[in-house]
Amino acid sequence: MSRPSVTRVLVGATLAGLLAGCASQDLYQSSQGFRRSQCERILEADRRADCMRNADRDWESYERDRERARR
Repeated sequence: MSRPSVTRVLVGATLAGLLAGCASQDLYQSSQGFRRSQCERILEADRRADCMRNADRDWESYERDRERARR
């Protein structure tokens, strides 16, 4: 039996948390490293830099944008 990849486990955990209504600060912060590693795979420098800025966004900015999107 094959083991699930780290990416699948992280994505699954993130989705489970979001689906359960738990977009908590801990979950957000724990996934920042994963988001950064995904940004590092982008070859185009401008896109990679944009991705990193988004991945490094603090919790308060994320929550503010999330609330705006819900309205």
